[in-house]
Amino acid sequence: MDNPIYSYSIPVLFKTILKSMASGELVVKGDDLKRTLYFINGKLVFAKTTLVSERLGDILFNTGEISASYHNNIGKMIASTDEKIGQLLVRKKVVKRRDIFRSLLYQVRIIGIATLLMDSGEWDFVRKEPNIPNNTRFPIELPGMITEGVRKLDDLNVFKNKFGNLSPKCTDISKSANVYLTADEFQLYEKLSNFQNQSHHQIISSLQIGEEFYWEKIVLFFLINILDFVPLEIDPGKKLNNQDKKEEYDSKGMKEQVQGTIEESNQIVKAKRLFLQARKLYKEKKFWEAAAILDKVVKIDNSRAKYYYNLGLCQVQVHSLEKEAEENFKKAAAMQPWNADPVYAIGILYQKANLKKLSEKYFRKALEINIDHTKAGRMIKDIETSGSKKGIKSPFSVKKK
Repeated sequence: MDNPIYSYSIPVLFKTILKSMASGELVVKGDDLKRTLYFINGKLVFAKTTLVSERLGDILFNTGEISASYHNNIGKMIASTDEKIGQLLVRKKVVKRRDIFRSLLYQVRIIGIATLLMDSGEWDFVRKEPNIPNNTRFPIELPGMITEGVRKLDDLNVFKNKFGNLSPKCTDISKSANVYLTADEFQLYEKLSNFQNQSHHQIISSLQIGEEFYWEKIVLFFLINILDFVPLEIDPGKKLNNQDKKEEYDSKGMKEQVQGTIEESNQIVKAKRLFLQARKLYKEKKFWEAAAILDKVVKIDNSRAKYYYNLGLCQVQVHSLEKEAEENFKKAAAMQPWNADPVYAIGILYQKANLKKLSEKYFRKALEINIDHTKAGRMIKDIETSGSKKGIKSPFSVKKK
């Protein structure tokens, strides 16, 4: 296993498996973890992991299928038997067989997405027919899994650097890919088909959309095989025409434009560097310090939802900043309406304030966005079994002047 994992290697491997309808076994290793994914005819059918949080017991607990007491005693329960945990829990009538099947399906899917998001480690893919029994196969469509994974990618620069000088070219969209696209994504894809031999900058300017949004969707279309990149063709006549008009440009103005572009790029790099610094402080539980840095980040670059979301995560840990946390979570949710995490975070914020009715509203909204959001599902179950619901008005709301 000597294939290093880079930011693009696993997503591109998934793209290749999907395109060639390949069967095989993918093994990936990272820091203290190993994942094994099994593919048959371009579909993910099974997966294994050494990461405890991705094991079936934790998934059953996080989805509310088993209680904390059963979860804490899983090790003892399986120590004296050869049965798998799912079989054991069904036999003891703790959970139903269909709930085990649904949880296993979810487990395979989250292992696949987590693998796609890995940016370090090693991987190896062997083309062969996996020995997976028919009754334990979960035919998970790769377009859906890739779509969710791409929406969680933090850094698209590797794709920008690789394809930035090429032109996007739409191909035929398959039914399997179409069903996983949002209305906005499908609309953008249709518009892209009208741009032939155009640079990314020209397309972004013509459509008047954000660069980050554009590249996220372009990468998504590329990985699910409905778009490719081709060299830009130079039109000699157009080149001559531009040359004739060269004298119309004021050299000083051009110089200022280039300088402005460089400064803008430097600011984006600065924001990313500060963001990483803040994330480190967050992991060290230095929430106030992390929030102060992220507040600078959003002032430098206010185009990224993840900056606002992470700022909110820091602020929610500081009581005096909870009002600001609510505002930043809502900004992140508005910028990424397909992302359930900021919505779920708002629900947690309201839950802390004992506003059960309002928190349930946001937990349910998170599930509407992502039906597999297990934490939101668990919170709803807890609310339904806890009794009365209180409050509806946010204590963090800011009165508009």
